[in-house]
Amino acid sequence: MIDAFKAFFTMYQQGKELTNKEVWRNRARAANVLAIFISAVLVVANGAGYHFNVDQDTINAIAGGVAALVGVFNNFVHNIPVSSDSKP
Repeated sequence: MIDAFKAFFTMYQQGKELTNKEVWRNRARAANVLAIFISAVLVVANGAGYHFNVDQDTINAIAGGVAALVGVFNNFVHNIPVSSDSKP
């Protein structure tokens, strides 16, 4: 019974984070900054003679994919169990 209550409490806390406007605003800002950065890299590459026929929707999709991969990697790295039984 206590494990079920803990699971419910954890789910409730995660739900509160999903409704947090500031978290979503920060994520949207990060995705926009990433899209701007990719656009700038493509403009510089175009100036250097490398031509990519990419529209803004594709750049936004790439930025979203990169942001998703970073999020998955971040989640993986922060959820690795660490043992405190270190032996010299």
